[in-house]
Amino acid sequence: MEDFKPLRDQDPSNIGSYAVIRRLGSGGQGTVYLVRTSNGALVALKLLHAHFAGDETAQSRFLREVDAARRVSAYTARVLDLGTHRGVPYVVSEYIPGESLASYISREGPLQSDPLHRLASGTLIALAAIHAGGIVHCDFKPENILLDSDGPRVIDFGIARALDTITSNVSRRIGTPAYMAPEQVDGGKLSPYTDMFAWAATMIFAATGKHAFDGSSLAAIMSQIIAVDPDVSGIPMPLKKVVSASFSKPPKQRPSATEALLWLLEGKSPNRIFRGNIDASRTVIDSTIPAHIFGLQVGVPLRGQARELVTIAYSWRDGRPILIANGAGSASQMWDLATGQQIGEPLAGHTEPVWAVACTVLGDRAVCVTGSADRTARVWDLTTGQQIGEPLAGHTEPVRAVACTALGDRAVCVTGSADRTARVWDLTTGQQIGEPLAGHTLPVYAVACTALGDRAVCVTGSADRTARVWDLTIGQQIGEPLAGHTLPVYAVACTALGGLNVAITGGFDGTVRTWSLG
Repeated sequence: MEDFKPLRDQDPSNIGSYAVIRRLGSGGQGTVYLVRTSNGALVALKLLHAHFAGDETAQSRFLREVDAARRVSAYTARVLDLGTHRGVPYVVSEYIPGESLASYISREGPLQSDPLHRLASGTLIALAAIHAGGIVHCDFKPENILLDSDGPRVIDFGIARALDTITSNVSRRIGTPAYMAPEQVDGGKLSPYTDMFAWAATMIFAATGKHAFDGSSLAAIMSQIIAVDPDVSGIPMPLKKVVSASFSKPPKQRPSATEALLWLLEGKSPNRIFRGNIDASRTVIDSTIPAHIFGLQVGVPLRGQARELVTIAYSWRDGRPILIANGAGSASQMWDLATGQQIGEPLAGHTEPVWAVACTVLGDRAVCVTGSADRTARVWDLTTGQQIGEPLAGHTEPVRAVACTALGDRAVCVTGSADRTARVWDLTTGQQIGEPLAGHTLPVYAVACTALGDRAVCVTGSADRTARVWDLTIGQQIGEPLAGHTLPVYAVACTALGGLNVAITGGFDGTVRTWSLG
């Protein structure tokens, strides 16, 4: 149920190359218009209020901050363009012809059962994708969730944080009071866990129609946020436990969006084996990364960078087993599995978070390949800790997955990206082999390699809810997509099962599926 508003005399008829059709709404940040592109497509354009204009340097900072949102697509309104109109920034995004969650609840009342579960899981997928792009929403609330026919869409992510770059008031709090986290109230450092607190408050509103924190004044609301645990009795299980955990006052005690989603789908708390600060600080903490033999932990806890562990790979160095891991930082670290000690300096070179690591042998050298949000992959000599050659550059969005294999007598790696493609690279020359493997309609989250007879193949998993099989020699898809998951495919592995070559896929829908590769 859309609420179109007629244009006012002061509204522009054109903004940049966009023809203004009507107003969609107005808020504290700016006015949103329905506009038409030069080729006739309808998109949404948010023109910020004039007091956010800033100088040219401030505008550049703002546009740079929001440009990061282009990397995000799953369950969001995709950011399509950025610009300025008479010195005032604007952001163009995908037009979602749906009603906001705030409007829907006010009109129809609270959500129950399946609709509430779909809202919770869809918004968690969106936040996981937003956070994977290195973005903190900072203003997650019912008004910023649109209810589309295929699920909820999160909008305005990153804009609140970007606005802070063009305001001169350094004490300005980012966010909407009733959905702020304690660290927003007291001016602390913001992180993805800040969004999880706001997500929990939004779930209470969706389930009950009431605000989690509701006082007669701004001071009263902020006091509740800092000191009071909200009432979650109106939320059904297992969502209640996830919401309750997300209301933890210390940010690091809240689950990440990915953990919360797995918890919600599985109905039980995830096993957090590595927990720390998600910011850029490096602090030594007790973080256990256990090796297991028949269910028994062996070795000692590995101590390192204080981050949530997001990727890990296993290899050898000087005859000793080592681990290469990263916690969403730009540099990966090596550990000696026998002693639990860090080895050498971090593998530093990426300019944004590393999301994938894979190991292989190149000639007589043990190497690893890292994939990053900076849109490149890099190859590292695990003995010297030095980068080999130039970055593997070609993807237009963050690299989310890496796998290594052999193609004939060549050592190669396959990278999967949020640009919806996978690419094959010769690890010796650093050159891309053939054209991108294109077919997925949403970001590629997982890659695994295997062999079918004498053919080297890879399997990719995507947010489009499918997996696809590719012949790496000819760069072509084999057969039809592997379709069956009802939410994004986030993990892929290949093995043999009873004489058959199979792919195993894991999805956000809480299922694991096994597929015959022939």
